[in-house]
Amino acid sequence: MIRNYIKIAWKVLARNKFFTFVSLFGISLTIGILLVLATLFDQIVGKHYPVGPDDHLIYVATVSQEDGEGSGWNGGVGYYLYENFIQKMKSPKNIAAISQPKSTNSFVGDRKITLSLNYTDEDYWDMHSYSFIEGKPYNAEHMKDKARVAVITRATRDSYFGEGVSALGKSIETDNVVYKVLGVVENVSEASIYQYSDFYVPLTLATQQLQNPDLIGQFTVILQGETEDDIPLIKEEYKDLVARLTVPAASKGWKQDYTIISSLAMSKIERISSGFRIGQKPQMGLLTLFLSLAMLMFMLLPALNLINLNSSRISERSSEIGVRKAFGANSMTLAWQFIVENIIVTLIGGAIGLLLALGILEIIENSELLTHVELGLQLNVFLLAVFLCLVFGLLSGVLPAYRMSKIQVVNALKGLNS
Repeated sequence: MIRNYIKIAWKVLARNKFFTFVSLFGISLTIGILLVLATLFDQIVGKHYPVGPDDHLIYVATVSQEDGEGSGWNGGVGYYLYENFIQKMKSPKNIAAISQPKSTNSFVGDRKITLSLNYTDEDYWDMHSYSFIEGKPYNAEHMKDKARVAVITRATRDSYFGEGVSALGKSIETDNVVYKVLGVVENVSEASIYQYSDFYVPLTLATQQLQNPDLIGQFTVILQGETEDDIPLIKEEYKDLVARLTVPAASKGWKQDYTIISSLAMSKIERISSGFRIGQKPQMGLLTLFLSLAMLMFMLLPALNLINLNSSRISERSSEIGVRKAFGANSMTLAWQFIVENIIVTLIGGAIGLLLALGILEIIENSELLTHVELGLQLNVFLLAVFLCLVFGLLSGVLPAYRMSKIQVVNALKGLNS
């Protein structure tokens, strides 16, 4: 039966090429754009190198202080808060910090290379799955000695020393500071906002930040759970920690007025659902609802167009419907035939949309809009494409199928649509 449906669907497509073009164009464009958006969203919130599937991480990226009257200040995590409070937490398997990126300049001859430099501690390397091309990360001893050592990316190595040239043990200078290269890692996508950098150096070299006596500073703290079940416990412990915080006595006088302290440990997607408002609880339900409604509305417009086209073409097939009914086909059989035909057409459009999405993602990747990003479709995105095709086919096929099944045999044989 399915084979017959496919044959009929193919003949229907070939019968009216303009209708086929309009249908496939609407479907493929919609599916293609949705896949591009889904892939970009997945790149931002998903687990991608150097975060492995078993790396259960959440982030403390922001802290705010307010006076209760609308005034306040905010920023990243201060080293004072990290060292004296967060590092003493019991529930995380591992705790690490990475600074906000700092733009630095290196020179190779007359050529300037702008690099993103981040300070991290030794535990940072234990909780990530970085792929080392050469060497290894710095350790606790390097941190203690405040050694001027660095881990750089492949792109940084190729730009500074030459493509494929070993950098291990060599010196690299940026902003007039010379570092010894301890390791070289594969490039990290700029979409990995808490892991991306060109140049990683020991946190103990960030002298100015280490001397900052405030709760607010320029670090992001990463908390790792042993399993996903540990994450709620870590969040709750951090919440209790923040509730007990007071403004440090060493803070400048004007900061003493901001006694209301807010901060949350969240995943990347929770950060998005909170609207990036500091201390704002993530609204995962609202985010899911918003994305679902946006996707549905985006699909609904071309689906309605396809419904109108299909409905208007029922009269062209009224004789075929009448003959089928005269030979015993019931309304349900005809309705399912039309729905399956529509799903087949949609799957063809989805395949074209998939190719379109791959082309758009290739253009984005080559444009370097996001540095080092690899935008190949993931399995979950591909499965989403199949799901979207099926939903699209059902949305645009049910109403025309219902109308077709209600055509009276006599009128259908006369070529009339009752």
